Amino acid sequence: MTRESTNVGDEEKQTEPFYNSQRRRRHLHNYGKVAAGEQLQAREAQRRVMKFIWSCFASVLVLFSPLAFTHSLDDITIYSDSKLLITEFEKQPYQNVSTALDTVKLLLDELDYSRNVMFTSLPRAFALMDSGEAACVVNKIINPQRREKYAISLPLNFFQSVRLYQLASLPPLSEALLTDNNHLRSLHEALAQYPDAAIILPSDFSFGNTLDSDIAKADPEQIIRLPKDVYFERFMQLFFRHQVGFALIFPSTYDRAMQYTSPVPVREYEVEGIAAFTSGHVLCANTQKGKEAIANINKAIMSIYASPAFLEAHLRYLPENSRPVLKQKILAVRKSAGS
Repeated sequence: MTRESTNVGDEEKQTEPFYNSQRRRRHLHNYGKVAAGEQLQAREAQRRVMKFIWSCFASVLVLFSPLAFTHSLDDITIYSDSKLLITEFEKQPYQNVSTALDTVKLLLDELDYSRNVMFTSLPRAFALMDSGEAACVVNKIINPQRREKYAISLPLNFFQSVRLYQLASLPPLSEALLTDNNHLRSLHEALAQYPDAAIILPSDFSFGNTLDSDIAKADPEQIIRLPKDVYFERFMQLFFRHQVGFALIFPSTYDRAMQYTSPVPVREYEVEGIAAFTSGHVLCANTQKGKEAIANINKAIMSIYASPAFLEAHLRYLPENSRPVLKQKILAVRKSAGS
């Protein structure tokens, strides 16, 4: 919906006990030799039986120990391409920052993950997973290519889908570019209508197949790509200072930006063919280890779905009028996952 808006919105080596039989005396009678041999065989058989029993007992202890019911991923390296996430996770205690970060923190706590999340660029994270490394990356939107190449978790977080923001100082989009409910028909056609204006987009970021394909048709000269780790800061500098005319961002990102800058009149357009909500996922290498990691991650996600903290991690960053619809979406997903 279009609106004029200025709102803030070793392996340890174990030596098995071994037994040296006593040195046989030279002058033993044949009968004594046989008896000693039989006695030794009996003791060896008894030792093997006891070893088997203790082995079974140890297996039962492991099976029913608390560790058997945890889903730790400490043998997996978890990556993020968000420097903000790395910085905030280093702070103790962690303070709530955003839905994307808070939900990852809830997940790691539920997994009892004791390692640090590692920063890397998204292309490198994908390269590592493609090489078969025991690695995962958090907070990624699914597209067909990713679905084909990686093991993918249940949704970890939910957002209202990206919208096109246009500075109100530019002429409004023509009616031909809008549907009857004022949704944008085509992003590349909208940019073509404003040849002197540009749009800022994050580098190495997928908006999903529909928008990715639409963006690929736009004039590259009208697209300013910004590294993801500085995108938020540079977005505010460029867009709110009228150095670019368009931004394709999540409403939650826009609302957050409004906390740091003076309101600027904008028009906001939903994009036709894009679902009202999008979700972030954990992607892991498509290997046996990666699939096992996703299975454990999904168990943890199912657990935090039922936590009030999960819902709060989404709602606290939204304007009051945007909360009911997202709450309804999350509760529906929680109900579906539990059925």
